[in-house]
Amino acid sequence: MSVILPNTNMTPEQRKQAIIQNTKTVTEVTVAKYFTTWMTNFRVNLPQIWQDADISEIPKVAKRKSCVVIGGGPSLKKFNHLEVLAKSKYAGTVFCCDKMLKPALTAGVKVDYVANLDSSPLTVSFIDHVYSPETALILTTMAHPDLRKSWSGKVYWLVDDLASCAHSHSIAEGLAIIANKTWTSSGASVGSCLINMAFFTEHRPIALIGMDMGYDADEPLESTPYWEGHMKDFGGADNARKAYIKGHNPFFGNDFWIDWVFEIYRNETLNRIRHFKMNVLNCSGQGSLFGDGVKCMNFAMFLKQF
Repeated sequence: MSVILPNTNMTPEQRKQAIIQNTKTVTEVTVAKYFTTWMTNFRVNLPQIWQDADISEIPKVAKRKSCVVIGGGPSLKKFNHLEVLAKSKYAGTVFCCDKMLKPALTAGVKVDYVANLDSSPLTVSFIDHVYSPETALILTTMAHPDLRKSWSGKVYWLVDDLASCAHSHSIAEGLAIIANKTWTSSGASVGSCLINMAFFTEHRPIALIGMDMGYDADEPLESTPYWEGHMKDFGGADNARKAYIKGHNPFFGNDFWIDWVFEIYRNETLNRIRHFKMNVLNCSGQGSLFGDGVKCMNFAMFLKQF
C-alpha cells in the first residue's frame, strides 16, 4: 500500500491533503482486499436479512431525549465511565460499540443498541453468549454470518456505502435493492456509525464516552495498534514516528498522540457532525475529538443535567 507519510514538517494544509489522499488509498486497498469476502457474506446473510428489520425501523424518540454512545477508547477504564453510567440510573438511550458490550453489561449498564460492522469472524466473541433481551444488534449486510447466528435478539440491518467509495454508487444501490434495506454510510468506524444512528433517531444531545480517537501522550508509540503497519509502510521506526503528531485538548487539558489512521476516523466523524449540525457532547475526558461542532463536557455533569 502506497501512502503519504504525514509528518510534523508539513504545514496544516499539506497534512490535511495527505490525509485526504491516504483516505482514498486505504479505501481502494480495503475494497480490493475484502470485496469477495463482503459479497460472500452478503450472499450467506441474505435469507436472514430479508427476515430481519431495517435500520429505518429503529424507533425515533421524542425530541430532547438524550443518549450516550459508548466507544472503545482507554478513557472508559481510566475514568470508570461504565461504572459511573451504571450507578447513575441514566434513563436515556445507550448505544454501544461491539467490543464494549460485555464490559458494559457486566458493569450494569442497560444497553439499547450495539453495532458491529466487521466482515471478519474475529469480532464474534464480542457479542456471542450474551443474553440481553433489551439490546438490539445493528449489522451491516457484509457482516460475518456468525455474528447474526450468535445473536438471539432483535437485529437491524444496513447496507454500508463503504464498498462503493472507490467505485460507483451502483454497487451499494444494487445491494440495497436486493436486500430491501436502507443504503447509508456507516461512517469511518463503529463509533461514527452509532453517532449516525443516534442522530437519525432524533436523540439530542448525543454524549460520547470512550471516544478517544488517539493515544495517551505517555503511551509508547511502539505499543499503539498501527505501529507495525507504519513501520512497514514508511520504512522503519524513525519514519513511523513521523506518522504521529502530538495534540492538546483545551477543555480536558490533556495531551495526546494521533496518527494518520485516527486522523481519518476523527476527520470523517467531525465532517459528518458538522454537516448535519449534530448536537454532540464529548464526555470521554480526553482525546482528539473536539471542535467543529463537538463540545466537551464532564460526564458527571452530563448525567446530572440530562
